[in-house]
Amino acid sequence: MVKRFLLPLFLLILSCLPLTSYGQIGVKLEFKKRAYLQYETVVAKVTLRNDSGNPILFGQDEQLRGDLKFHILDGNKRTVRAKDPDVRILENVMLQPGETQEVFIVLNNYYNIAGLGNYTATAYITHPSLNSDYESSRQNFEVSQGVTEWSKNVGLPSFMLDRDNPEQDDTRTVKIVSLMDYGRKNLYVTVEDKDYVYSVLALGGILGEEKCTAEVDNLGRLHILVPVASKEYRYFVITLNGDVDEEASYVAVNSVPVLARDPQSARIYIVGGDKMELRK
Repeated sequence: MVKRFLLPLFLLILSCLPLTSYGQIGVKLEFKKRAYLQYETVVAKVTLRNDSGNPILFGQDEQLRGDLKFHILDGNKRTVRAKDPDVRILENVMLQPGETQEVFIVLNNYYNIAGLGNYTATAYITHPSLNSDYESSRQNFEVSQGVTEWSKNVGLPSFMLDRDNPEQDDTRTVKIVSLMDYGRKNLYVTVEDKDYVYSVLALGGILGEEKCTAEVDNLGRLHILVPVASKEYRYFVITLNGDVDEEASYVAVNSVPVLARDPQSARIYIVGGDKMELRK
């Protein structure tokens, strides 16, 4: 019971202290990838280090209303505005003296970065107790359409149709798209119709110039077999909502795994290869 009241009490005490500069706050911005597919989730990793010798609190009180913000420029050097400038990213976060914290921010939630092209981003910390903002170095990333490797218009099964909505699009386009990032070829599955993008699903890398194989079953699900390493394959079953129904790994020991279709039931299954335990 006592611990529950420690942070609110600390916030109250700190809000009563005079506003003075606490010194330097280290800010480091990183992106896991350099290239992102259009509408893919772009996650920024921000590392904050408190070198001030005093605690820094990001609370709701006016004297504690600091925040983490981003300055993003598009390829034409135009500032990408925040979707809602009043929304705060950091709240109820405390940095103890000498402490380092990592925060992961989905940039798409706060900034409109769906447009194609190159972006430059800087993260910076603001706080009423600081006499200046502290910012990271600039980091670049790209939003791309990628290369469509495979595409198919798939009719919605009856259980996905909305009988009360006669204007519902009864087909969705399923695509397998590749995108190069740091010399690695990554694969994605996208699901969309003329109005919406339902899913952008990253599957990971594909081996060299190898090709994946794909089939659609009688439920509209995509079955895809991806060569990911020498003699190693990854198998996915993906719904028309972009959810992964099944995932497995196969290794080619005495035979190579391939997708097969039952001509009567349209069931898709793996023939050949040896199923192995998925790597975590």
